[in-house]
Amino acid sequence: MRMAFLVSASLLFAIFSNAAPWSDTLQSFLRRGKYEFQSRTFFMATINQGNLVDYYALGSGFGASYETPNWKGFQLTLSAYVWDNLVSSNLAPQVNLINRYEIGLFDITRPEYKGPLARLEHLRLSYQRSHLSLTVGRMILKTPFVNPQDGRMRPNMQEGGWIEWRQSKRWHAQGGILWRMSPRSTEKWYTIAETFGIYPQARAITGRPATYKGNIPKQPLVIGALSYHVGLSTQLQYWFYWMPQMFYTQFLQLEGNIKNGYGQGFWGVQWAWQTDLDARSELSAEKRYMPKNHRAWVMSARIGQRINFHHFTLNYTHIGDAGQWLFPREWGRDPFYTFIPRERNEGFANVHAITFNYQTRLTQTLQLQLSVGNYAVPHPTNALKNKYAMPDYQQLNTSLLWRPQGFWKGLEVELLYMIKNNGGSEPLDDNFIINKVNMHHVNWIVNYRF
Repeated sequence: MRMAFLVSASLLFAIFSNAAPWSDTLQSFLRRGKYEFQSRTFFMATINQGNLVDYYALGSGFGASYETPNWKGFQLTLSAYVWDNLVSSNLAPQVNLINRYEIGLFDITRPEYKGPLARLEHLRLSYQRSHLSLTVGRMILKTPFVNPQDGRMRPNMQEGGWIEWRQSKRWHAQGGILWRMSPRSTEKWYTIAETFGIYPQARAITGRPATYKGNIPKQPLVIGALSYHVGLSTQLQYWFYWMPQMFYTQFLQLEGNIKNGYGQGFWGVQWAWQTDLDARSELSAEKRYMPKNHRAWVMSARIGQRINFHHFTLNYTHIGDAGQWLFPREWGRDPFYTFIPRERNEGFANVHAITFNYQTRLTQTLQLQLSVGNYAVPHPTNALKNKYAMPDYQQLNTSLLWRPQGFWKGLEVELLYMIKNNGGSEPLDDNFIINKVNMHHVNWIVNYRF
């Protein structure tokens, strides 16, 4: 981090030294930059079945960012954010009881702490010229598996180098090397190896608690991608994620649009594969992130229709029986079509998931989204195929998003209500129910940018 700061400061000095002619001043140059201020208030509550513990939390924060004017293709971006726990229930771990959702508004590594938090976020230097763009420093990446996964107070952020190249409207290549991250629900920055195990490690395939935290090789993460537009209506994307001595994950997506008599239809197909690269034979199953000789694959598909302001989508995902699909939850959420906010299918093998989404614009400023899904997963006692001991479940999400205009432009208010029920017929122990199924979950979020 110290080296990145020194490099950025040196380059910023060089930009400022050469940017302003004698008739100009540093002050006037800086004033031509872009300032942005943002605030976020987030209320979250979970109501569990019967006498099981309920949770609530209210967090609020404020941040600012600044982007210098463009000088010969160079720009420097800085941002910081502070936030606080205004009020909450007890979010610290208790005997056989861990909070899943509300603690994510603050710092998951310090669940007992209720004071203010602060994070220096963007600190990046970018260069853009013609078909090429380069970025070095702290940034927010939006890739299939490494992404902001916003849904708490602060998103995932990454530190590294990133390059993008567009040869034409058809071809787009991008990729880079990441050496640090600040995962969602944390305050600090961590090396890539240190991010493993910040979130709950759950259990190994033996059924005993996983203890891979601290046993990850100190390696960077390499990401690469190539996309191609086939005509005007179809796009093919290929992504890979490579962490030496750890794993190799590949992702392929083909999507397209079809005009029909009802409006515009759309479709998509996704495939993903992953392979274990950890050759340390002396490690026990509990200390390994992926089982030895691990292999896993996922297939996902969707079809949909747009009719004026109405969007309908039917989605299906199958995780193969060969092995659990594993990807650090600290890095982002999965891109599969059956994803519905507040739950994911990472950590499973042999899953069949089907969802239906409906989205419409009720007014010029108000949007409605409904999502319903059924997820058939291995029994929660099956540690070999169910890492997080989640039972079959059915989920219903209702979301309202209001973006007013005029005097209140910049304000965004979102209300999310989720119902998640046990999808199986067998009775379950309380530890398979609390914060997992037979629950109601509410989010109320107010954002303002100016």
